[in-house]
Amino acid sequence: MKLIADSGSTKTNWVLVKDGEVKKTRQTIGLNPYFHTIESLINVLEEQILPIVEAQDLASIHFYGAGCSSEKPVSLIQEALKRVFPDVSVEIEHDLLAAARALCGKSPGLASILGTGANTCYYDGKKILKRVRALGFILGDEGSGSYMGKRFIKDYLHDEVSEEVKILFNDDFNLTDADIHNNVYKNPMPNRFLASFAAYIIEHKHIPYFRELILSGFDDFLQKHILMFEESRIYPLNVIGAIGYLNRELLVEAAAKYQIRVGLVIKDPIENLVKFHYS
Repeated sequence: MKLIADSGSTKTNWVLVKDGEVKKTRQTIGLNPYFHTIESLINVLEEQILPIVEAQDLASIHFYGAGCSSEKPVSLIQEALKRVFPDVSVEIEHDLLAAARALCGKSPGLASILGTGANTCYYDGKKILKRVRALGFILGDEGSGSYMGKRFIKDYLHDEVSEEVKILFNDDFNLTDADIHNNVYKNPMPNRFLASFAAYIIEHKHIPYFRELILSGFDDFLQKHILMFEESRIYPLNVIGAIGYLNRELLVEAAAKYQIRVGLVIKDPIENLVKFHYS
């Protein structure tokens, strides 16, 4: 049996697979190593994953995670998994490779993540050859949920939204300036807090302000993540993540401005990752 995990900053989807057939699934919080200690990682694994797995029958774990792009964070995830599953083979890769494998399989193409965060690569069918330098939710992540949430909160605090939007937001959230400040600057996981407003923005995209906010975020995404690739003139843009999936029509509209084609857009990679590992 194989255990496959796709972990973003907000959530982790786990599937236990035998001979290509999904036996069990589980969703946990995101396990981005930049926001966790070894103890908190082990706690999630022991309490939520170990009970669904018969460790003696487990041959390998394939973990794809946000933040797993350099030695130190990868070693943190590796150590946590090895402590809980000491006799199991472990493969840890960046979530961008998960996106590439899920979107392109074993063919070359452009693969992007548009979820809580954002990232893009050119994949040759085996490995990532080029990628955008990930700057995180403070300096980068253009077009992502955290990016759009940050833009909206800034506009709201600067009184740059319409009276309609202000009343709507106040009625639904009743957040003070201090609440927002504490969640962004004092509480853990500020990227999740900002990204939590993405669902609200999408729900109200029929309102011109929110529609333009999404289009503007996608324009920034295309300029920073896609146009830098000469391959964007050859291959369609494939996207994974809830922000891209739930706003496909606006992504297509934004991309048309630059004569970029939009290809496969899916919400979650896990089903296609199962197919990849058993192809």
